Amino acid sequence: MPINYSLRENLLTADPDDYMATVQSMGTLTVTDIIDRMLKRGSTLTREDALATRESYYNVIQEVIQEGYNVTTPTANFSSSIKGVFKGLDDSFDATRHIISAAVQPGKELRETMSRARPQKIASDTRAPILVDYFDFGSSSRNGLITPGNGGRISGGLLRFDATDPQQGIFFVAANGTATHATTIMRNKMGELIFIIPTLAAGEYTLQVRAMFGQNVRSGSLQQALIVP
Repeated sequence: MPINYSLRENLLTADPDDYMATVQSMGTLTVTDIIDRMLKRGSTLTREDALATRESYYNVIQEVIQEGYNVTTPTANFSSSIKGVFKGLDDSFDATRHIISAAVQPGKELRETMSRARPQKIASDTRAPILVDYFDFGSSSRNGLITPGNGGRISGGLLRFDATDPQQGIFFVAANGTATHATTIMRNKMGELIFIIPTLAAGEYTLQVRAMFGQNVRSGSLQQALIVP
């Protein structure tokens, strides 16, 4: 099957004729879905064997990354990284300002596979908020950390929303799908939003903006995952 994509205006350049591709996902598959596909191909493994192997495999990867190793696999390369701003050479890691996170890059075989992928252009008939950049005032960092109670700024396009509608606005979506609404908004413009970050538990979040287009509320998300230390 081809990879479907549509074009939208590129807000990162000054040329109004510049556009960029947005891949239209066919959906999201879990590890269980992948195992189901393996079994349909006639694998000699049972479902229970595959699930047990998967759990052990990923547990060991997480364990060795915590020990400081890099891991190279055909589909992905794993390593660790530290995010946050250090105030001079004498500064050290501070859990209130910095976070250790995993860095993942596509592996060699996956890169080769993607070079053979077949794209297919489709018409785009949906407008939605476009999130290009997030700046966190509390940590003075971009597209990485979230510091609840401090200010945040989103740059992009088609961002403005009706702040009186609880279905619209800025939302931090946790890994379990729970969405926390940012209700204190200082700037609400098409190209920029400035707001106070709500109270959030430690963890990883997807930053979303939801706005009304015609009769429908549509959402746009920042590509990078954000983290509360």
